Amino acid sequence: MTFLNQIETHTGKATILKISRRFEKRYHLAARIDRNLWLESTYMLPEYAGRPWTLWTANAMLNSEASANALRWVVVSR
Repeated sequence: MTFLNQIETHTGKATILKISRRFEKRYHLAARIDRNLWLESTYMLPEYAGRPWTLWTANAMLNSEASANALRWVVVSR
């Protein structure tokens, strides 16, 4: 919390925590820290944090005509 508070004080903005399924399983951070979450889950809605997410990486390797390289498809919650 001290680290997050320092970042937010310095930037003047709220942090968004990007938490993987593996990290959450080990540390159970989402339930202990009240910050916006960025979760990952290919195609399926991520439910591993036990609460709503702000950003969701739905596909880390999306192929599209828009780019010769794979794109990261990120969904933003309202």
